[in-house]
Order: sequence, then structure tokens, then C-alpha cells
Amino acid sequence: MAPFKPRENFTARNQRIFKDEEAAIMEGRAYIGLICPGKDLLRFGRKFLLSFPEQIVRGKKRTRYVIGLSKGVNESNFVVGLRLESQTGERERNLGSVSLGFDKDSVIMIPNGHFGEQPMLDRFKHITEKPWANYLVELIEEHARKNGFQQVKIPVPESLYYYKNPVNVDSERETEQVRRRMRTFYGNVARAMHYERKESKNLVRWLQKLAKGNPETKATYFVKKL
Repeated sequence: MAPFKPRENFTARNQRIFKDEEAAIMEGRAYIGLICPGKDLLRFGRKFLLSFPEQIVRGKKRTRYVIGLSKGVNESNFVVGLRLESQTGERERNLGSVSLGFDKDSVIMIPNGHFGEQPMLDRFKHITEKPWANYLVELIEEHARKNGFQQVKIPVPESLYYYKNPVNVDSERETEQVRRRMRTFYGNVARAMHYERKESKNLVRWLQKLAKGNPETKATYFVKKL
């Protein structure tokens, strides 16, 4: 059996990603629909981003799931991504991600949906006993608490650029289908994770409620192996 491809140390990987995106932000290159100004990403998110730990979850049939910092694609320069690696020589497959934003007191998250790999995500849920988005959100919450943030926010979908301007749609019907899926997806994550609508454009969870050792809120860092 071939070994997994050697992985870059996550600290070095985070530093490389941060350096590349810092240069892009300072040069004025930005994504559409950013959830916070690029300079806030650097000012308030630097420590969080550089120290975000990588996690590996063992899969089956010579596969493993890797969770860690990656370059963003839409609403942020940075995401926490879920990827699938294989010992069979197949390329890495991106399964889902959560975009990151920051302000002085908060980490802002946008779960981005998945990339059409539902069987692999179903397997991840079976192993971790959590839907992929909820699992990533928990890890981000725990890391935010450790880095001194007071709250975490998920914008309501109606406030997002891609809700107002969906892509790859050809009719009003398709537009509404995309928006309905977004509302359902965000609603499911928010209800499961006990977020409250305390602001007009955000669902909020205060990190003081994430008491250490609380089994209902503590992030799952150890998962069963098959």
C-alpha cells in the first residue's frame, strides 16, 4: 500500500497562506462580497489564522479527511476547509469550507456548502457523528474562544452577496431554489449550534457559553477510528 503524500507542517502552511493573502490584500486584490474588510482580516485575525490547528480524521478504503486553513475563494481570503486525501494516487478533493472574517470582538463565519461529494460527506458524518459544517463550526468556535474572541457570528443568508446575486442560474425559479437551499442550510446549522438572532444581519453565539468541559458545546477533537 502506498503511503499518503507527505504533508507540509501546518504551521508552515498557515504562514505561507497568510503571507500570500496578506500581499494580495495590501495590493488591493480582493474577492467579491467580502464579509469584512481585508485589513480587518490581518489586524484582528492574524493570531487566529496563523495558529489554527490541522486535524486529520481517518476514513476508510485508504482515505483520510484533512481539516485546516486554506485560501478562500469567494467571501474571504481565508477559509477552514475540509479535504479528502487518498493513498491511491487520486488528487485531493475539496469537500466543503467555512469562510472567515473578523472584527475586534468576533469571528465571522460563512459555511459555503459542499462541492457535490455527498457520499464522502455522509461518511464523514458517520465517523464524527456530526454534519461536516457543524463539525467545522465547532472547531472554529473553540479556537476563537482560545484566542480571546467574545462571540462568533454567522450572517443571515439574506445579507450575503451571493444570496442577492446567485451565479449559474437562468431563471427566477432557479434563483429562488438557490436562495431556499441557502436559507435551509444556514437555518439547520444555526439551530443545531444554538445561535440566536441578536443583530439584524447576524446569528450570534457568545463564547462565554462554551464552558470548558460542557459536552453540548465542546468541539470534538478526538473521533472514533474504524
